[in-house]
Amino acid sequence: MQVADEELVNFGFSHRDDINPATGPRSYWFRFADIAHLTLPQVQAAIGELASAGQRGAKFMRACGIPLKAFVLRPGIGFFGLDEYTIDVPVMVRFSIEIR
Repeated sequence: MQVADEELVNFGFSHRDDINPATGPRSYWFRFADIAHLTLPQVQAAIGELASAGQRGAKFMRACGIPLKAFVLRPGIGFFGLDEYTIDVPVMVRFSIEIR
């Protein structure tokens, strides 16, 4: 399984088949090329301490199963000036990769 540079990824505690923002207003994603060079602690810092995955919960990286154009770009608002992508509807996960 490979993640293309233009694919979006999401982080969390477990493998999932979908990410459903029903418990909150939206889900948050990064473009893989923007975070591929970061260490796990840097990814957690980019996610932010308010998100569970940012509190040392980035155990799995989930590759998005829908096109990037379906998301809203939030340029440079993340840690390190990273672009974040958000969406308010459920997102199918193509696959999850355990992070070690």
